[in-house]
Amino acid sequence: MKSGDAYYDDLSKAFKEKDEFLEKLRDVFSVEVFSIVKSHFSQCEYDERMQKAIALFANDLINTAESVIDKDDHFPEYRLQTEIENITKLMNKMLAAIDEDDFLKELHMATKRVITQFYPQIMALGSYGFLLLERGTKLYTAGFIINIYQKELI
Repeated sequence: MKSGDAYYDDLSKAFKEKDEFLEKLRDVFSVEVFSIVKSHFSQCEYDERMQKAIALFANDLINTAESVIDKDDHFPEYRLQTEIENITKLMNKMLAAIDEDDFLKELHMATKRVITQFYPQIMALGSYGFLLLERGTKLYTAGFIINIYQKELI
């Protein structure tokens, strides 16, 4: 059994590694997302408000990826199906508020690419888990677009 100090050191090291992982993911994600935003809206600036909007988007996607991985491992199929039905309803409401255009498609593809790069275990998701991830990332991509329009960032 480890001493209290050794346990604390291990725990501290694990938190530091997780923080570094998330910081790197957010950095890569921010560059990817803003480059797509800028390619569609050349007048937009990477100011503090845009940084916050992208950071919120990144946090939503990190939480979605980690939640889906956990649910895919631990939920029975009927619970995954219920989750998919519920998120699909939310996603459709969000999509009704925006145009499903190239901007949405490019952002959605970029989110999936970055999430898969940092969470390679996504490649082992079952069909329901993959569908849940697909819908979740599209939901939050639509939410990000709504957010930046409402805050007049583009």
